[in-house]
Amino acid sequence: MRVIRIEDLELHRSVDTARGGLEFYEILEGTPGDPANFRLLLSATLPGYYAPRHKHNFEQVRYKIDTVPTRYDDLGDAGAGSVGYFPEGTPYGPASSDERTQGVILQYGGPSGHGYMSLSEYKEHFNALKKRGTFQMGIFTGHDEAGGKHNQDGYEAVWESWSGRKLEYPKQRYRSAILMEPENFPWKVARDRVGVRHRQLGVFGDPGTKLEMISLAPGVTLPLEDRSIYFVSLGAGQVPSPWSRHSTFSLKPGERGSIVAGEATELLHIGMPNLDGVGQRIHASAA
Repeated sequence: MRVIRIEDLELHRSVDTARGGLEFYEILEGTPGDPANFRLLLSATLPGYYAPRHKHNFEQVRYKIDTVPTRYDDLGDAGAGSVGYFPEGTPYGPASSDERTQGVILQYGGPSGHGYMSLSEYKEHFNALKKRGTFQMGIFTGHDEAGGKHNQDGYEAVWESWSGRKLEYPKQRYRSAILMEPENFPWKVARDRVGVRHRQLGVFGDPGTKLEMISLAPGVTLPLEDRSIYFVSLGAGQVPSPWSRHSTFSLKPGERGSIVAGEATELLHIGMPNLDGVGQRIHASAA
């Protein structure tokens, strides 16, 4: 089990990405090349952020932690405390924000087995593409050998450069992304543990991504599930080591751990899908 405190991380700033300017803390990364690879950020989009309507070949969870909304033309405004699930293969957006807006973003390999690029891999191929084209408003504009101009989604262009093949998106399982308002879900008291409450947001896909909010009273011990990420939106404690608001607990498959709340605490729990064998299944299917 890992405990990552946001105050121990370096703030990165980039004004040159496929979507727009960003400030972010790199909280966690998985294993490059693994179908279950992932990346967890505490990220702020800078004023003028814009992403055209697009889709991914990976899964995504977004958790808004400030009061400035992100505007989605198809989903409406994502305001404070909202949680979004964005399935692979499902288009969404355009998305934009006129002001700086902050949230937690988890991007991870989905059931298609396409995996997920690491940050270093993304940077390498993004910079390579910049030598023969430009990124603007989420679109890569490149030129072929005959001088012809071509527009392409920015991330899609980077992924194709990384993988060496055309991106064929997974079939769409959900007609739209799902934007949730946890404040409107009732708290359910845990039957076997005094001082623990849950807001069950749902389990999505197969294998499933589990999303829930957890509330802890001061002094309560919470056993943590393996294959999970817990993000602290409120509270602090000293066990298993000092942690506070915006800390993260991460448990790999088979790992065990627990925390003790030193004060009233709320967490977002993301139960990651079990992708064991996904690569082998896709390989066998292709053969």
